[in-house]
Amino acid sequence: WPRANEKFVRQLFFAQLLLRGRRTNNPFVGQLPFSRVDMGNPPFPFFKKFVTTNQAVREFLAEFFGTFILYIFGGASFAHYIFTDNKDVFAVTFCWGVGVMLGIQTGAGVSGGHVNPIVTTSFASVGKLSWRKVPHYLLGQHLGAFLAAAILYFNYIDLLDKFDGGARQIFGTNGTGILLSTYPHPDVHLSVCVFDTIICSGLLMFTIMVILDERNANTTKGMHAFLIGIMVVALCWAFGSNCMAAVNPARDFPPRVLSALVGYGAETFSYRQFWWIPLFVPHLGGFIGTWLYVLFVGMHIPKPRRDGDEKEVVNLLPLAPRADGDSMEIIKVKIKESSEPQVMITELKGCREGQKPSRQDRPNEENTALHI
Repeated sequence: WPRANEKFVRQLFFAQLLLRGRRTNNPFVGQLPFSRVDMGNPPFPFFKKFVTTNQAVREFLAEFFGTFILYIFGGASFAHYIFTDNKDVFAVTFCWGVGVMLGIQTGAGVSGGHVNPIVTTSFASVGKLSWRKVPHYLLGQHLGAFLAAAILYFNYIDLLDKFDGGARQIFGTNGTGILLSTYPHPDVHLSVCVFDTIICSGLLMFTIMVILDERNANTTKGMHAFLIGIMVVALCWAFGSNCMAAVNPARDFPPRVLSALVGYGAETFSYRQFWWIPLFVPHLGGFIGTWLYVLFVGMHIPKPRRDGDEKEVVNLLPLAPRADGDSMEIIKVKIKESSEPQVMITELKGCREGQKPSRQDRPNEENTALHI
C-alpha cells in the first residue's frame, strides 16, 4: 500500500468532512477559531430528528448535566484527599468551585444553570422563576448528582476496597463516607449544624443575588459562573469545618441514598440523625439570604436611566438680560437623557422692574431656546 495512497485517503476524508459541514451549515472545526464554532449543531442530519422543542425537557437536561458536572469534579477531589497522602483542603474546595463554575456554564444558556435546588426555590420565591418549573429543575439536579456519584463510586471501587478491606464505614480510621455525602464533625452539636447551614446557604444566595443583579454591579454575563465559583471556594474554605458547608441538597441526598445501597448501610441516615439538615435547612437559609438582599439592598438601588427617560430639575438659573432690558430666571428645567442630552425649559420667571411677570412677558419656547 503506497504512502501516496494513504495521503490521498486522508485528503478525501477531510474533504468529505468539509463538504458535509457546508451542506449542514456547520463548518469544519479546523476552518474557524474555536470560540466561533457552533458546537451544538450536529454535523449529521440524522441527529436533528432527536432535537426537542419542549422547554421543560430542555431545562431538565441542562440541570441534569450541569449538576452532573458539578458533582463529578467536587466528589473526585474527596477521592484524591482520601486515597493519597496529600491532605490539601484548599485543593478540595478549589475543585468544588471549578465544578460549580463549569456546571453553571453547562446549563446557563437553557435553564440558567442553577445546579442547586436552593437556587431554584429561592428564585421562585422572589418571582424570578415560575413555580411550575421547580419540579423538573429539582428532578434533573437530583438525578444528575446521583449518576455522578455512581460513576465516582465505581471508578474508585478498587482503591476503596484496598483502603477499607471491603468493609464500608462512615467514620473511623478507614472511614470513606465523605467520598459521597456530607457528615458533621463528631464534636459539633446538631443545633450548631443547623445554624451553620443557614449561614452558609444564606451567604450563598445573597452573594448570587449580588452577582446577578444588573442594577447593582452590572457584572458581565460571562463572568457570572466564574464569580460564583470563586465565591463557593471561599464559602467552603471558610465554613467547611462544622458540617462540610452542606448548601446543596442535590449534592447530598442522592449520593447518600447511593451510599446506603452500595454497602454503607443504614448508618448513612442514622448517623447522629444528620441527614435531614442538608436536605431541608439550606432552603430556609436560601430564602433568608435572597429576601435580605431584595428587601435591604436590591429594592433601594436606583433604576438605571435609559435613552428617552426624562428628569425634571428644579433650580434657579439666571440668564443674561435681553436687549429690551428684561432679565429671566429658569425655575424648572426638564432634561431628556440620551446620547446627546436635550434641555427643555418648562417654566420661566420674569423680573421686570416694578411688575410681576405675566404670561405675555414670558417668551415662547422658540425665543427662549434662542435666548439660551
